[in-house]
Amino acid sequence: MINEDDYMPDSYTVDFIDNPIEVFELINQDETLRQVYEDFINSYDVDRL
Repeated sequence: MINEDDYMPDSYTVDFIDNPIEVFELINQDETLRQVYEDFINSYDVDRL
């Protein structure tokens, strides 16, 4: 079973669902998060949808 704590640092443990816009602002402010996010988006196979 996957343990979310292994992937989510405490500093990012926030209830994102309430405000999606805030998530994108956070991602844009943090170079590492932005890179992870872009890598995720780029690696997602859109053709499978």
